[in-house]
Amino acid sequence: MTDVRTKGSLVTFIAVIALLLVGPVPRAGAAPCGHTACKDEVALSGLSGGAKSGCFKAVISACKAGTCDCGGSANACGSCGDMIGTLCPGGASGSCPPTTTTTTTTTTTSTVATTPTTTTTSTTVATSSSTTTTTTSTTVATSSSTTTTTTSTTVATSTTTTTSTTTTTVPSCTCSGGAPSQVTFTTGVGSGTCGHLASDTSANFLSLNCGGLYFGGAGVGVPLPSTVPDQGKSFSKAACTGTTLTLSGTSPTEAGGNRCSGGSNHHNACTTAADCPGGTCKFLQCTNAGCLFGPPLPIPNRSHQGAATSSCVINSITANAAGTANCSTGSTTGLNVPLSSGIFLDA
Repeated sequence: MTDVRTKGSLVTFIAVIALLLVGPVPRAGAAPCGHTACKDEVALSGLSGGAKSGCFKAVISACKAGTCDCGGSANACGSCGDMIGTLCPGGASGSCPPTTTTTTTTTTTSTVATTPTTTTTSTTVATSSSTTTTTTSTTVATSSSTTTTTTSTTVATSTTTTTSTTTTTVPSCTCSGGAPSQVTFTTGVGSGTCGHLASDTSANFLSLNCGGLYFGGAGVGVPLPSTVPDQGKSFSKAACTGTTLTLSGTSPTEAGGNRCSGGSNHHNACTTAADCPGGTCKFLQCTNAGCLFGPPLPIPNRSHQGAATSSCVINSITANAAGTANCSTGSTTGLNVPLSSGIFLDA
């Protein structure tokens, strides 16, 4: 039995040779720091004559000292060219032209032809086959990519508002005779003792007469107490809850009792100053700011160091009255009526 196998293949090899030339190649025999090597650097200064000779000396000296270089040839500009403005004062501040980089790529292609081999066997024998295995190693660049996933969760918030209404039953007025709308205060001449003063040495330093007005200090020369005139009336508004009365100030119209002072309508009733031509309307019984409080208060003093110094005090209200009272007990608590007193000396 005859077995003939013929195989042919063409293998192509490509070799790439890269030659990178950077910068100029120094010329053989050129002095690296001489006039020839440094002339390109000195030329950048633009100097001539003696100044150019001095520049040559400075550049060559710097080159030999290793401060800079002259490129190693006549056509190569070294780092001394970049320093020419410093090395050669008075000249131009030049710099070396940019360096040209040349890259040469040579591609060589070789073709190798393989000769087919034919084997003929005329006898029946065991055939031995030789196999040549070529292993090719391939490097694959692997790119790693990282993906970041952000998950946003939205939570719905539900707000529930509950409104509750509380009903409070306010007790009605239980004053005898019905709910009062006003409370009247009337001054009167008092009698007896209504209190006392205490000092550091005595718990009952001075007794206080009812209906008396006390003022001044220990050395006051006016005989005390002064007597508050009776029948002075003041009206306050009242709001009733149970037996408690909440008191507040009244206006001149609400209180009434106003009188003209002076003018053609003197001592007649009025509400505003327009009711008193040539005079003014005095608010005698109201308890809001601007109203008078009670009648004029006399302060008699027959002799003060040999001279009579009696005076008259007129009180006016500076802020609306406020306080509480109780219709069952008839008591008044914390009634606040701020006053301003005008003192008139009576010779």
